[in-house]
Amino acid sequence: MKAMRLVFSSRRDLKPIELQHALSKSFMKPSEEHRPDINDILLACAGLLEVDDWIDIIYLSHYITREFLQENLDDDLAALCIDCVSSEAFDAGPCSTEDEFHERLRSYPFYYYAASNWGCHARQSLGVSSSVANFLTAESAAQAAGQALMMSNFPSQQSSSFQTIPNRISGLHLAAYFGLDEAARLLQNSIPDPRDSYLRTPLMYAVLQDHVSVSELLIHRWADVSARDSQRRAPLHLAAMLSRPDMVNLLLESGADVDAIDNFPAGEKDSSITTKLLTWGASVDERDYMGWTPLLRATLSGREIAVGDLLLGGAPVNDADENYGYISVLSIAAMMGYHSIVVTLLDNYAYIDIRDKPGCTPLLYAVANENPRIVEILCKQGADIQAKGEDGRDPLFIALSMGHELIARQLLFYGADVTSTMEGGYTPLLIAAYREYDDLAEPICRFSTPEDREAKEHFGQTPLLVATRHGHVAVARVLLNYKVDIEAKEDKFGQTSLLLAVRLGHTGIVRLLLMQGANPEAIRFDGKNAIQIASVPGREDIHDILTKWTS
Repeated sequence: MKAMRLVFSSRRDLKPIELQHALSKSFMKPSEEHRPDINDILLACAGLLEVDDWIDIIYLSHYITREFLQENLDDDLAALCIDCVSSEAFDAGPCSTEDEFHERLRSYPFYYYAASNWGCHARQSLGVSSSVANFLTAESAAQAAGQALMMSNFPSQQSSSFQTIPNRISGLHLAAYFGLDEAARLLQNSIPDPRDSYLRTPLMYAVLQDHVSVSELLIHRWADVSARDSQRRAPLHLAAMLSRPDMVNLLLESGADVDAIDNFPAGEKDSSITTKLLTWGASVDERDYMGWTPLLRATLSGREIAVGDLLLGGAPVNDADENYGYISVLSIAAMMGYHSIVVTLLDNYAYIDIRDKPGCTPLLYAVANENPRIVEILCKQGADIQAKGEDGRDPLFIALSMGHELIARQLLFYGADVTSTMEGGYTPLLIAAYREYDDLAEPICRFSTPEDREAKEHFGQTPLLVATRHGHVAVARVLLNYKVDIEAKEDKFGQTSLLLAVRLGHTGIVRLLLMQGANPEAIRFDGKNAIQIASVPGREDIHDILTKWTS
């Protein structure tokens, strides 16, 4: 019966070995000989418990037994868990190494469950307050259980987590974590603000878990409502960050200094918290330890309502971070794709072409991060479509070089300069030819001059030669429709587009060039013409085409 009650009332599926340890005669004795055999447990339960060997859990096989097992479940399991974590086996306190910790779990299988869940069962129980208080006042046992509790918050007990979890967790920390009002009351003579290794107080633990009544009790016992942890976060910061309006109200009404934190937390979903903090006089200009203001944080989190509230509260609309290149809130919103925030910032007169330290504008960020909706908003609002970053690339260059065809088409619609040139001699038309953007090559040709269509990159190739080299028939056709020089030669080998197409075996381009009037008698630097170049194995089809064309 006890085994079934434990399996039914546990907060997660128990492993068979955990149940065996829970049913052992003494938590002090880790050896298997002191644990009941799992087959004996199953036999005693008359088939009502079964083991799933595949996922290593034990479970109730008949749901009809649940009603029968309901009464006083939490009392039983709370008492068992507290007995386990209070065992003299853990008087040594927390483990000093990861290997030691895992050995503890292997030796005492039920301990991990007990340390992680005793408080949840105790909160629902009516008759374990004195044993809870005794456990929590035993400093070593409480710290050991706190270590296991913190490790349980990490999936699969990651090896890196052992070194990063908080330690020095007191009994009052645990009472606050689990929301145990009565236990916290019984510990009223203890220090009100003990600190864990991250300088977090019990009040911070209660705030993190949203236990308002325990928080009230701690505050009445003179807990410091403006204490800061190692990241300089106060309880008010944590409550607002986690969107806990009741906790925010409690802390403010209890005298929490609204400016006692490095960063006013504006990234919450519940805008009522932002309004409340602003009403209480929170500064909108305070920077946190990373140099970020509330508006920067809210923008980065995509909280449109919080951004609006902060702007109404006086936050500077052209705010920029001071540690990461002075990137502005508008650039952050454009980069992240938060179109509603972009509109809100522009409606509040944000400078549309504001530059950060690398010289990038919001439009450049929107283009680079492929956010066409924001590109549309910025272009309609008059953003400088020709603005270049420090690398010399304008928005159209970025869109073309990164393969953002839709955005390139938008920029062309709004008048992007198709004649600009960047390092290496590349023009928008050369990039379109290289990437086979035939749909973009046409409008670029339409707005360019004949000289632009013959511009050469640093290898001495025109757009037609580039399209030919890569076998891009559609782009070559567009270029030829705009009467580009079909006999233009590349600088290095003196090849025309036809000679290049023959050498590379681009049959479709060869046909197109011949139909457009390309000279099959042209020669390259070594004196060979098209037919001679095609007189090699693998070029028989092209050789036949040229022979018929010249006959």
